[in-house]
Amino acid sequence: MKFFKPFAALISAVIFSASLVSCSSKTQNSGDQHSHEGLVHDDLSSNVSVSQDDMPYGATLSVLKADSDGVPLSIDYDNRFVSNDEAKIVSNYFAAINSKNADLFSSCYYPGFGDYFASLNGSSSIADYLNSTYSSLESDTIGSAFKFSYVTITDCIAPSDDAASNYNFKQVDFYLKSFSDGNNLDIPDKITSRKVVVVDVMYDTASGNLSLDKRLKSDLCLYLYQIDGKYYVC
Repeated sequence: MKFFKPFAALISAVIFSASLVSCSSKTQNSGDQHSHEGLVHDDLSSNVSVSQDDMPYGATLSVLKADSDGVPLSIDYDNRFVSNDEAKIVSNYFAAINSKNADLFSSCYYPGFGDYFASLNGSSSIADYLNSTYSSLESDTIGSAFKFSYVTITDCIAPSDDAASNYNFKQVDFYLKSFSDGNNLDIPDKITSRKVVVVDVMYDTASGNLSLDKRLKSDLCLYLYQIDGKYYVC
């Protein structure tokens, strides 16, 4: 199960937030239907025909470019599993951390939930949370000034997948219900889809362009929910 801790206290636990958490290992999905192993990397004989729908995550690739597709950070993903709107949310999320943009960060969450999320992490506001998150990345994780430059969604897991037991959808639901109950909302009844996306983020430093995934030595996972017809980080 994945549990949640504030980013500021984290680096040893490799947790970004209540939304972005570390996967237990890079091999944990080797047996599930969205694994990168198998069909994507194996050489299929000429007499084997595999439907695109039957191929695992990563068999197809889409790219949204920052200079032409209306996203702040370029991002690639498999659009059979992740929609354009979901990819944009992920791009916005990391761009908001990049620029400490509280409004952009807040827009990634269900209205009002961003402030609730910041309070869960011991911050007085979204701006305060972003400042502490960036500072922790800079000093404790990366070790120097940095700027995110590119995002890759490397895998996608739905609650119905074999690997779903490795992810704590129930705790995300609990946070949403707690927020909903405290604000007289009916968010749980408006949820139409849930998923986890595994991400890697490239970042620029004086030493070059590097991978956050390799720096942390653990995959990073972001929960995406569709609520009342719109996609949000949760």
